[in-house]
Amino acid sequence: MNGVIYGLSQLAILLSMILLLKRFSTFSVLEVLGNGLFTIDLLTIMSSLMILLFGFISFYNARQELVQFNLPYGEYYALCLFSLVGMLVLSSASHFLTAYLAIELLSFPLYILVAYHRISVRGTEAALKYFVTGALASGFFLYGMSLIYGAAHSLLFVDLVHVTPSPMFVIGIIFVLAGLAFKLGLAPFHLWLPDVYEGAPLSVVTFLSGAPKIAVFVLLIRLVEHGFNAVFASHEHLFILLGLLSMMLGNFFALTQKKIRRLFAYSSVAQMGFIVIALAGGNNFADSSAYFYLLTYAGVSVGFFSILTLLQTQGVVIDEVKDLAGIGRRYPVIGCMLMLLIFSMAGIPPLVGFMGKLFVLLTLIDGHSVQIAALVVFLSIVGLYYYLNVVKIMYFDKLSSILLTLRPIPPRSLFFITSIAFFSLLLGICPSPLYELCCLI
Repeated sequence: MNGVIYGLSQLAILLSMILLLKRFSTFSVLEVLGNGLFTIDLLTIMSSLMILLFGFISFYNARQELVQFNLPYGEYYALCLFSLVGMLVLSSASHFLTAYLAIELLSFPLYILVAYHRISVRGTEAALKYFVTGALASGFFLYGMSLIYGAAHSLLFVDLVHVTPSPMFVIGIIFVLAGLAFKLGLAPFHLWLPDVYEGAPLSVVTFLSGAPKIAVFVLLIRLVEHGFNAVFASHEHLFILLGLLSMMLGNFFALTQKKIRRLFAYSSVAQMGFIVIALAGGNNFADSSAYFYLLTYAGVSVGFFSILTLLQTQGVVIDEVKDLAGIGRRYPVIGCMLMLLIFSMAGIPPLVGFMGKLFVLLTLIDGHSVQIAALVVFLSIVGLYYYLNVVKIMYFDKLSSILLTLRPIPPRSLFFITSIAFFSLLLGICPSPLYELCCLI
């Protein structure tokens, strides 16, 4: 029965992707549906494709994990599909009410999925923290909506362009941004992230690390471009503050982490800060550069956690960084794939992470934010330490005894993770096709 439900779920995702690809190939003009509730444009189609792709990868990982831990599979796929629907709706939302309902539909299944290992104390604790802070973030978003409606007398994004900025409007924007910053895992709204990454099942972490961030970031782009233009022409320092604070806290807290999941949770905070700060560039390429980096980082992050899930299903649970000791020598293919993905997160050429960082830095410099770009480079160098330390442990430390229990990797799974790492290298060498698509949004 597990195989049937898994096959139907993946088939639904594949059919949706095929329809989106067909729509992408024939796209000509922007469409507004439901009296302005939804917008169908290239950003919607491209983001929906990436969300479904990462959902497909997460389902592939989940099938093996659900069998290994004898977890209910029907409910798992149903919850994930509901969350995916919320992400797809959010990526097309052009009205605050639509956006709020989509965020809630996206979030509530995730609260349950984090605690899906019912006997896991860490998972239950993480889900409770996630739910409480998520409810607070929803409150921020709703309160911001009410203030914006009071100032603009409309909840349509396009109607906000002509609003004269007032204290009520600006405060409403700040509250809405606070709610979105929580969903993106930006400091100081990131405190839930390390606990969720550590306590949730690995397949859920894979799901969380990619698709939801894309959906929420699309909403942020729409708000900045269509709704908050009048304010953000003179309030770009909000993005600079969020971005720099996230990079500082994320990188410096990651330096002290021994747990592999917590380390990469704080790394995610720093990476999202890097992405958001690009929106302060103040030029036409700011959104494109940030979006390109988001897509590539999400793909690399999903690939990294897919490898950890694969190792878990083959009998090796990687809990601490030291558990990876010697994997590069004992299992060269897995070690090489991990190294490529970690180097990409660190921004080492010629991998795609380097190109993403380069585009963001060029955007900041072009927008006359040279000092900010220099500070971003410094904070990125701080992050290099913990990334390179993981690679050093993988290749130069004595083999961890936990790796001796690793069962042979199935060829299909090996091909799967190799493909993800290969695309990280390929997009780093030739980023133009994806970047040009991002420039069309």
